[in-house]
Amino acid sequence: MGKYSFFALLFTALLLPWTGRTEERENLALHAMVFCQNGDNPEAAVNGRRDGSFWGARWSENNWLEVDLGTVRTVDGFRIFFWWGDNRYYSYFVRVSEDGKQWREVVDERKNRTVSRKEGFPHEIAPCKARYVRLYVTYNPNNAASHVRELEIYGK
Repeated sequence: MGKYSFFALLFTALLLPWTGRTEERENLALHAMVFCQNGDNPEAAVNGRRDGSFWGARWSENNWLEVDLGTVRTVDGFRIFFWWGDNRYYSYFVRVSEDGKQWREVVDERKNRTVSRKEGFPHEIAPCKARYVRLYVTYNPNNAASHVRELEIYGK
């Protein structure tokens, strides 16, 4: 093995997990069970297509998209892809639960004013145990709707 191959392997094995780059990690939400408080097409948010169809619903503090990971997992990050391309932004927050009864908020972007972008919004969090993940979209200035193209959940 050449010295560059060795260093590339070392970087990948030891350093890459600490760089915060979610695209190299397993997406636990991919094709998972998904439900919504209301709206249409929740499965679009976990189908692996960041630029395709979307889960659409009215935004509200009480309206959520929920992913069931099937078993309790260690979750340490998210990447959320909203509708982009027309200068809109979304306010939102994320809660997690081990049992579907007790919820803990892990992401609070209720004051977000960053315009949606193709790259999505990454969030690294302290590792926590969760089986259920809920995304609540609380505002969009263009209309009264949530448009989630993909919700990626990372961990092990």
